Amino acid sequence: GPKTLPTYAKVMSKIGIEMKTMQDSSAENLAELMIRGTTMGIIDMQHALNRSSAAEERIRNDASELLKREQEYCNHLKKYL
Repeated sequence: GPKTLPTYAKVMSKIGIEMKTMQDSSAENLAELMIRGTTMGIIDMQHALNRSSAAEERIRNDASELLKREQEYCNHLKKYL
């Protein structure tokens, strides 16, 4: 069903991250992996915000604030690359 693919993709992503971490646990590699994961979350959050125009303003504001913090976190990690 529709939920199978995202679950499969998450499991495969987790396995890929574990394999990359085992091969290279440097700060640079860990920062890259964290940036990739955070970026995927940012994309998902932006998609959700774009589709939620009917949601309560408070919820949209909270989601926008979370999105902003995730973007700042991603920028913070870039200094380790």
